[in-house]
Amino acid sequence: MSSHSLLSAVVVEPRMAAIWSDHSVVAAMLEVEAALAEAQAAFGLAPPGLAAAIRDIPLDAFDLATIAEGARRSAVPTIAFLAALEARLPAHLAWALHRGATSQDLLDTACSLLLLRSFRLLARDLATALEGFADLAERHAGLLCLGRTYGQAAAAITFGARAGQWAAGLSDPAAELPELVRLVPAVSLGGPVGIAAAYGDSAPGLIVRFAAILGLAAEPLAWHGRRWRIARTGAWLAGLVGAAAKIARDLAELRSDGLAELSERGGEGRGGSSAMPHKRNPVGETAILAAHHLAPGFASALITAMAVAEERGGGGWQAEWQALPALFSLAARASGELARLADTVAPDEDRMRANLAAARGLIFADRAAEALALRLGRSAAASAVARAAEMVRSGAAGTLADALRAASHAEGAEACSPELAAAAGTRAAHAAAGTARATAASLRGLGKGRGEDE
Repeated sequence: MSSHSLLSAVVVEPRMAAIWSDHSVVAAMLEVEAALAEAQAAFGLAPPGLAAAIRDIPLDAFDLATIAEGARRSAVPTIAFLAALEARLPAHLAWALHRGATSQDLLDTACSLLLLRSFRLLARDLATALEGFADLAERHAGLLCLGRTYGQAAAAITFGARAGQWAAGLSDPAAELPELVRLVPAVSLGGPVGIAAAYGDSAPGLIVRFAAILGLAAEPLAWHGRRWRIARTGAWLAGLVGAAAKIARDLAELRSDGLAELSERGGEGRGGSSAMPHKRNPVGETAILAAHHLAPGFASALITAMAVAEERGGGGWQAEWQALPALFSLAARASGELARLADTVAPDEDRMRANLAAARGLIFADRAAEALALRLGRSAAASAVARAAEMVRSGAAGTLADALRAASHAEGAEACSPELAAAAGTRAAHAAAGTARATAASLRGLGKGRGEDE
């Protein structure tokens, strides 16, 4: 998925696409081979100058088209890459290049570097989005609006509580990111069948040093045939996009003409129509929902790829290279749009009040029934409120409170008040905002990496 493609630009995040670009993949493989040479030199398994010689080779020395053609011939990009790398090294060093390793060691470890950078980018955007929705929840904690279930008026809620639910829903997957950063990006170093036989008793120490140089987890066993870390990442990314899609769907519906309870500040030039100049379509929400349509399929591909034949197999591993970058790009697009939307959406208080009034008090039916239950019993109270509701629907009474008073159910009429909903919504908004801010704080530290922009 390219950020420059006309048909994929809607769902591709350019910053994430850059992390997984061909240049970045080659740079990561170069970094892995240099780190491996440095670690091996410490154990007498490679000449001391090899790592420095690898690091001295400029990235533009590698012809991407040649490596891509090599990948078509060998089903891996590593063989052509290593041939090009070896050709740039002096003979007295080249013999030790990639010693004891295999293509999957190189590419899995290189992908781990890109995984780590991708997680950090997501951490930054998610922290911004969480803080934005927390701000929205706190700022409008007590703003009453109509709560809906199954698309119908249900009960009063506050906009702050609704925004708090968005914050909490995003916080659920976001809170798992620190653990993923700790466990998923790991070195893989095992050679042809994954047991690191070429390194003898030096293998455990070599793997630890190799990992430390790269800033990755030191996985003691090569994970050629154990793809849970990749499948787990895919499932998490798809779930993150799903959490974003819930928010996007709500925002789009609340901005619709039928409800019109939200508007978006700024964003001139966004959401235009080729045929209807008056329209302003929900562009960010659309991008997130499109990502949500795609993400489960890519996650499924990663789960399918777990069925590796014996020590190593083909097909599934190669499929990972397509699905994983695509999922990261979808998740980054969704996270980035959420961060922007959290800062630009604004409630229309007048419209919210009008929509509440249009419900004619029927949204307080549950509270009225509870108030009457003490005197009438639960079943009779429910029947009394149902009859009053029918009076409202038929036009015999203006509001539910009016109908209950007319039926001599004063305590039920008094319960038709938004005060309890306002208080409960305010509590919920602040509680959810606190959770979101705590998660955002944990992500801020993850967003900083070696040599990366903050």
